[in-house]
Amino acid sequence: MIRRPPRSTLDRSSAASDVYKRQLWEAERPLDYLLLEKRAIGTRLFEREFQNNVTDESSAAFKMAWLNIAVERGAPYQLGDIPPQVVDIVQGCDFSMVTDRMNAVARDTFFTVGITWGRDNEGNRYLIDIFRKRGMSPTELRTRVSAEYQKYGDRIRVVAVERNAFGELHYLGLQRGTDLPLKGHITHARNKADPWEGVPALSVLAENEKMIFPSKRDSDRERLEPLIDELYSLGKARHDDTVMSLWIAETWLRKSAFQYTVDFGGREYTGSSDERLFGGGLSLIHI
Repeated sequence: MIRRPPRSTLDRSSAASDVYKRQLWEAERPLDYLLLEKRAIGTRLFEREFQNNVTDESSAAFKMAWLNIAVERGAPYQLGDIPPQVVDIVQGCDFSMVTDRMNAVARDTFFTVGITWGRDNEGNRYLIDIFRKRGMSPTELRTRVSAEYQKYGDRIRVVAVERNAFGELHYLGLQRGTDLPLKGHITHARNKADPWEGVPALSVLAENEKMIFPSKRDSDRERLEPLIDELYSLGKARHDDTVMSLWIAETWLRKSAFQYTVDFGGREYTGSSDERLFGGGLSLIHI
């Protein structure tokens, strides 16, 4: 039985812009009715049944069957928990340029998205956490990015943030105002479309059943909805902020740190391939 949320839980202002810029049959299908339907049946089915927007499975870069497997594999886990087998974790952030929420909602602009992404020694990828919000002020954004890092502390190797255009201002603000293990990520057409390191490489992970999306609780599945919708509708949907955040995180997860030791004149030094560690200089471990 479908459990419908009470009316008090519905965000009318956001949903009205996201889905219904113009209600065609307000007398019979008022806004609250549509919001309840969307919450109950999910974004993809709502788009098909109420918006007449259909995604062709054969042309989808991420097949729904692959995404369903990722959700099924995540059934034992919930968002916010780190599975014990995870050995490396990074965070990726894709910023929105619009900082006023009411303006962002009215114009249906992009979201600021942060993803915490990990891997195990078998190459599996784990979605550990996700936040998605539009219309964040620079102060609110810095606070939120810092808070997401503090949830997991030293387990996070890198916090990679978009550094394109307006994102440079956010990057500089975070660089000056925090001590996060920050890395700037530049997105351009070539690296985004690269079959080995770009967004297409994410689809290979999904096809090979290497993605794990936590789905233990109803709230987990609800928070997964924008990510799954954007992956399935990639290239056709209005928004792809969640996919971009995931791709940024995956790009830096692939740049995994490895430890090494070098000898200079009888002195041994230890270092790491991770730029954050290497940038601080080699550490003397033995004379």
